[in-house]
Amino acid sequence: NWHPLTWLSHMADVELFGKGAGGPHVENALLHALNAALVFLWLSGLTGSPGRSAAVAALFALHPQRVESVAWISERKDLLCAMFTLGSLLAWTRYARQGSRAAYGISLACMALGGLAKPMIVSLPLLLLVLDFWPLRRGLRTAEKLPFAALALASSLVTLGAQVNAIQPSVALVDRISNALVGLATQLGLALWPVGLAVLY
Repeated sequence: NWHPLTWLSHMADVELFGKGAGGPHVENALLHALNAALVFLWLSGLTGSPGRSAAVAALFALHPQRVESVAWISERKDLLCAMFTLGSLLAWTRYARQGSRAAYGISLACMALGGLAKPMIVSLPLLLLVLDFWPLRRGLRTAEKLPFAALALASSLVTLGAQVNAIQPSVALVDRISNALVGLATQLGLALWPVGLAVLY
């Protein structure tokens, strides 16, 4: 994987805490708490419903799939990517409602930083389109998403280059697509009903 921001984070941990696990675990817990707070702030501002937003943020904080990233130090990439994704969404919401160019720039910068932590953020441009449709009700505005799409494409190309040795050319494209769809369905199912998980979760 190519995730230099995550590598720098782990390197900083060794400089600050040595090779022990205590410091990185505390750092992961603090990042997770920050992410839960960002979920609350974003949803509360988006929906105007602080009670429901607090309930969703609590579910986010306690969900086994999220807690795993706190317990497993090497999953720092999830925490960093989530933080920058949520920062991008907060800034995007402000831009969409107020037309703030600064907020647009912050949203784009957060996406770039998130991509340096974990390439999963490549789906953000699609999420921004969905948010514009509902609940922001802005209609279909694709031109303003082009810089985000360019970042997603660049991150995808770098990831493919970094994982070229892990790609098995003998696996047919239809099998890869089937695997991706099964993985997506499985993850969505576990998000709704987290049962049958390994003890790691």
